[in-house]
Amino acid sequence: MIEIETTNEDGERAKSDVPMAYVKDLPKFVTGLLNNYHDSGQLTWHSQHIPEDEIWLKIGGDHGGGSLKLSLQIANLSRPNSKHNTVIFNIFEAKDTRKNLEIALSPYCEQFKQLNGQTWHGKHLRIFLFGDYDFLSKVYGISGAAAKFPCLWCHASKFQIQKDPESREYVEGRTLKTLKRDHRQFVEKGQGKIENAGAYHNAIHQPLFPVHINRVCPPYLHILLGVVKKHHVMLERECHELDLLIGGHALMTEEESPDAEFGEYILRSREIQKREKKEKKLSTLLEEMEDNTPLAHLELQENKLQETLKKLRKNISRKTQENKLKERKGPVTSNLDKLLNSHKIVPQAYHARSFVGNHCKKYLEPQVYEDLCRSITTIACKMTKHDGTLLRAYWIRDVYEELNRKFSVVHKLISHDKPIGREEIPTIQKKIKEYMSFYRRKFPSSSVTPKMHFLEDHVCDWINTWGFGLGLHGEQGGEQVHATINLLKRRVWGVKSDKMKYEIMLKEHHMQISPCVQSVLPVPTKRVKNS
Repeated sequence: MIEIETTNEDGERAKSDVPMAYVKDLPKFVTGLLNNYHDSGQLTWHSQHIPEDEIWLKIGGDHGGGSLKLSLQIANLSRPNSKHNTVIFNIFEAKDTRKNLEIALSPYCEQFKQLNGQTWHGKHLRIFLFGDYDFLSKVYGISGAAAKFPCLWCHASKFQIQKDPESREYVEGRTLKTLKRDHRQFVEKGQGKIENAGAYHNAIHQPLFPVHINRVCPPYLHILLGVVKKHHVMLERECHELDLLIGGHALMTEEESPDAEFGEYILRSREIQKREKKEKKLSTLLEEMEDNTPLAHLELQENKLQETLKKLRKNISRKTQENKLKERKGPVTSNLDKLLNSHKIVPQAYHARSFVGNHCKKYLEPQVYEDLCRSITTIACKMTKHDGTLLRAYWIRDVYEELNRKFSVVHKLISHDKPIGREEIPTIQKKIKEYMSFYRRKFPSSSVTPKMHFLEDHVCDWINTWGFGLGLHGEQGGEQVHATINLLKRRVWGVKSDKMKYEIMLKEHHMQISPCVQSVLPVPTKRVKNS
């Protein structure tokens, strides 16, 4: 058991004992793992794109399914990011707070340094770090994506990343040295107060990991998730505004709506419109009465009319409030969800309607984003004949189709785990620039997010330095192991000791991913879909 930081029902920080299972001697464990991979013939140097005298070791972490997991991968494998090649070496039941990460990583600080200089069969181990951006920010002690200086790789401010890189002033890169310097000044000059963090590049804690920033992989899976979600949220907002335009035009023309639910909204809106006309007529009558009615009769009639007006206005206000068109309920917007469903893409209801990684990849297939965009004009043409509204529908269709097409090209170029030659990098940089320039031009009021900044400023630097797509060093495998552990949890539910449960789960996990076991397992056959 280990004491960790928790939050009680009142939101106050507290401490509690939780079960933990971990590998005590990580260098010895890694050596044994490499021996097993070597004996089973699984090690590769990816056609010499990894130097023949190096072993690339990835270390990372993630929180999911109620537990924090630290894991490692050997990049010298044909599929290093597979869940079968992702090895958990520390797991405990806790949130991934900075304090809990300190607890998890502190026993390994010296071991990481030892690993970084370790040799195996004459080959040097080189350590890389992976994880989502929240994890990376906490490990290196910066405030994170919401900070004034949100980037782990450079000192670009939130204001600066809105500009095209070519129009920016020089931005200093972050290093372990600058992180330690900024944190020292934050403590000494900024008195350690969070409100002063922006003056010291948001370095609010000391780095926990002795790995240089140029070996921390930009988290492409989460870049993908963030960009696709942003595209779709923007598209839904545009379509909602289009639904309101269609509704407004239907009120003016008395057109009937072919959509039943939307038709009821229009009918209620027309009823409100009639009441508003009546209210305007009574208001005019009241003004005329004050001019034309004899003073002896005015007070009584005026009081009655004002009482009628008061009730009518209250009624209009209540009905208007009740009749607001909810998001994703208009004919154009609601059809987007139907189309996503038909492509087996489901926004995650409990994760702010984000998509999972595989759904993001599917979303960027031309058949999917073209179906979504072209449905907008199809539905709009059925709902209205108003030229201005239809012109807006065609603009939305064309712009979002092109936005997704440009990002889809970038995604295919960088998301894989294959080697990338330096001669290919100018093309990748050009395609990223085309995507970001299009985004800035068509959506000038929308912000460039930190994830877009990582894509624009740091992805090509990473590829240029290490020669691979981001799939090799990325965080996908660390995300996939949550499902494996959740399955193992169900198997050990009858074990009374929580500590023993976690130890059994970790041992079982190591058995499942053992290179010796994997080498004798039959290759699963793909299921053939019935046509």
